[in-house]
Amino acid sequence: MKEKTVYTIATAHLDTIWNWSFETTISKYIPKTLDRNFAYFKKYPEYKFNFEGSYRYELMEEYYPEKFEELKKYIEAGKWNVTGSAYENGDVNIPSPEALFRNFLYGNSYFDKKFGKRSTDVYLPDCFGFGYALPAIAEHSNIKGFTTQKLSWGSAYGTPFDIGKWYGVNGKYILASIKM
Repeated sequence: MKEKTVYTIATAHLDTIWNWSFETTISKYIPKTLDRNFAYFKKYPEYKFNFEGSYRYELMEEYYPEKFEELKKYIEAGKWNVTGSAYENGDVNIPSPEALFRNFLYGNSYFDKKFGKRSTDVYLPDCFGFGYALPAIAEHSNIKGFTTQKLSWGSAYGTPFDIGKWYGVNGKYILASIKM
């Protein structure tokens, strides 16, 4: 039997405001995300981490500039991956295609300016629906993939696949992982 390899990368999703205040995000959750993962990088040399949403990176830069400089080194080393091309996660059903394009443009422009890297995915682990035009918008924005886990939350129809191709209205597709 051929030996198989499983690749895993840790990830975190942080709502800027959900069941807590904006101040709590800044004082507790942003530094905790940085400190815990920095410690893991030191303890486990092969450890890799994904974190999404350039808005939260802006908060890191503004409120924790020293840690932000350390973060840049981990990103450059390929240990910390920028993910989730959008400036801020949000609804992708109601906003116009132009609003989605701008969200991806602003998010990836920030990543490019600060780190010289761009995210290649739409990361929406906590979104409650996905418009049929999203794959076409993402593909046109040079985004290659999509990840969520909400489809596994009691869908009446089940999930069509774990990992597959999600075709847009233009006939092009992005790779999609719909179970985390």
